[in-house]
Amino acid sequence: MPGFHDNPIPDSDASRRSAGAMSILVWLIVGGAVLVAVAIIWDARSRSRIQAETAKFEEAVRREVTQSFRLLRNNHPREAIEMDAAIGEKIAWLTRVYPDGYRGLRAMRLFIRSEALTLLGGEDECREAEKGFTTGLALLERSGGETWEMGLYGRGKARYNLGEYGLAGADFDLLVQGNPNFGAAYGWRSLARTALGDADGAAEDETRARVLGVWPPADAP
Repeated sequence: MPGFHDNPIPDSDASRRSAGAMSILVWLIVGGAVLVAVAIIWDARSRSRIQAETAKFEEAVRREVTQSFRLLRNNHPREAIEMDAAIGEKIAWLTRVYPDGYRGLRAMRLFIRSEALTLLGGEDECREAEKGFTTGLALLERSGGETWEMGLYGRGKARYNLGEYGLAGADFDLLVQGNPNFGAAYGWRSLARTALGDADGAAEDETRARVLGVWPPADAP
């Protein structure tokens, strides 16, 4: 038969050590869960704050882009360029949060600045404008739409002013292919074709521009 010592009763010290270890384990688990919960709540609040800041900056950029576009329309290119500095700082903040975002807004900002530089008319300004239009068009990654047309039209004018008549004509070709009623593009292409010695093509474009009521182009040199 089993003896008395075959089923010994645990001594009290061992029991206390076991209970203490279990208590520590429970507290570690509970503490870890609390830390995870706090981290999740903190992350959610941080995301909320970032989203609120982003929305505020985006609204400000859209407002300032509209203002600078109005300045451009009213023939105040230098003022539009001055405003661009503030717009650029806000867009830089937005793209730190979303590096690949706001492509349309970034392109529009580049187009307005580049158009202002083109209106100033110097060779350096037009060269910088051409680069700005090209960068903005690459951001859009598509053809068609008012923003794309603005960029392509502006680049064509900048190239014309630089004496790059073939490249300018190619931009206006794309414009009228995408929008056959873009009258000013016919007008500028007529000027480019004249510079290239294509009298027949120039006359054809002039006729088309007249039919659409934009001859000579309002911003032609």
